Amino acid sequence: MGMKKTFTTACSIFLFFLGTAFAQQVAGERELPLFYTPGADLDVLLDIDVEEGNEPNGLIINETPPSGWSILESDPPFESVVDGTYKWIFYGGNVNDSIIAYTVSVPSTSSGEQVFSGKLKYNDSLGFGIEEDVSGDTSILTATPSQIAVAPPALDFGTDTTALVFTVTNTGGPNLAWNAETTQGWLSITRTSGILGSGEAEIITANVDRSALAVGTHLGSINFTSTGGNATIPVTMIVGELTPVQSFQAFPSLGGILLVWENPVNYTGTIIFRRIGSPMTGDPQNGIYYGIPGNPDGYLSTVGGGTCLFKDSTGASMLFDDIDTDLTVYYRIYSYSDLNYSTGLFASSTPTEILDTGVITNFLTDYGFEILGTGTPMDNFEALITAGSLTGTLPANLDFGYVADPTLAPEHPGLKGFANIYGLAAGDLEILPGMAMELVIPVYQADLDAAGAARIRDLRVYQWNSNTKAWTRLEVVDTETTDLDDPVGFITVEVTELGELNYFALGTAILVPGGSSGCFIATAAYGTDMAEEVVALKRFRDERLEKNAAGRAFIRWYYRHSPPAADFIRGKNVLKAAVRVGLKPLIWLVK
Repeated sequence: MGMKKTFTTACSIFLFFLGTAFAQQVAGERELPLFYTPGADLDVLLDIDVEEGNEPNGLIINETPPSGWSILESDPPFESVVDGTYKWIFYGGNVNDSIIAYTVSVPSTSSGEQVFSGKLKYNDSLGFGIEEDVSGDTSILTATPSQIAVAPPALDFGTDTTALVFTVTNTGGPNLAWNAETTQGWLSITRTSGILGSGEAEIITANVDRSALAVGTHLGSINFTSTGGNATIPVTMIVGELTPVQSFQAFPSLGGILLVWENPVNYTGTIIFRRIGSPMTGDPQNGIYYGIPGNPDGYLSTVGGGTCLFKDSTGASMLFDDIDTDLTVYYRIYSYSDLNYSTGLFASSTPTEILDTGVITNFLTDYGFEILGTGTPMDNFEALITAGSLTGTLPANLDFGYVADPTLAPEHPGLKGFANIYGLAAGDLEILPGMAMELVIPVYQADLDAAGAARIRDLRVYQWNSNTKAWTRLEVVDTETTDLDDPVGFITVEVTELGELNYFALGTAILVPGGSSGCFIATAAYGTDMAEEVVALKRFRDERLEKNAAGRAFIRWYYRHSPPAADFIRGKNVLKAAVRVGLKPLIWLVK
């Protein structure tokens, strides 16, 4: 009995020492951030927990960051590094609870999931070697940066909506701090800043105030700045009705019609309808979608007998309608925004027949194209192209035609003549800088009569092209007379710029009573248009002002406003003398 009790006690003591010997004396836990950023540094913590009263005599900690990652510094410092594994060693009284904090450098090429590993090594109380894994966080993912996203991409309040909602979302990882501001006083939002965690979103209301605003289209935006990028929501709001297109013209083109218009300052979009043979009888209705034929079923494409031809919100201001008909074609153009439409502008024209085509297959070759036997005033019209003067897509066509009704061509304020107007369609052909092509234009008696010119050399040649949308005087390089009744001669000019569509016509500047040739005030001040000063001003007008858009605009303004002033000073000697003194600096400058 006593022996049995002694044996039981001995077993208990053995099991106690055995449990003590095999109890985990040291534990380690790793703490990693949620994400890493390629090319940036990363801070890591190792939390070492040592069992009090059962401390080992020594402790070795091995830590292996992901391949290619390196520890820059640690507290306490590591002892050594071999093949990417870093070692810390502790002895005696230094084996206790502690924190190892280290900073690791992340290569810029790192991506995806990266794995850490670590071991704790020590001898237990019986002298057996123990090796434990470091627990806690073992892997880390690439940081997804905070990223702002706003929706919808635009807000359209139309004619009567006063409040619309939009959403701000953080589609990335870390917190997103954002701010917003509006660009117009009539536009406000219910929240202008905030912080969003990963995947979080906030719904905000935008409000508009139409009071005290003029009728028309009003544009603004909500602009966002954030720690995850910037964003903008464009805003459209209408008071009364949309601002309409400001001008609309249809010109007879070769094999079609060229449409040209001017978009309003508060531009939202343009839509054009077309009808052949008769005008349209209705306008698009607000709240209804109109699509170009070929769009999904259910969208209307016709209005008042016309078909939707063109719909654009990119800011285009020109369209070539490639249409084959000898009937008049009618157009209506509107500003549109969402399902709202402005009042319309109307234009009509008839396509011009292509009388001849010149084909260019090599830019390094000289070309000469002559129009013969068409039965129009275009007979003997020539285009002479110097090798190396053009650029564009080969093969290329130069299409030639004649505008049978000059009143359908672009207006020419301040100029007269234009009895015959010639068309040239050049596609994407362009004349290289410093180069020119020559045109030989036949002169008929009708050209002289319409321009009020007695001689061929009194005529000028003007060009309108779809790039400048204005008439420009060309440089005359040669004139020639014939012994024929028609044509009575030819004028050769240099062309240095081509648009997709070009018109050419013969004419002169408009003359006013008294032969002042448009120099109204100077002629009145000096008493004759033959005065040296007046001649200098006219030469400056013809050789300088007429050759650029700004100059032509000034001439048109001057022709409208100067005749009353000239009439006022004519016959008033003192006032005429004062005007002559005032003109002296200008005359000195133009000379």
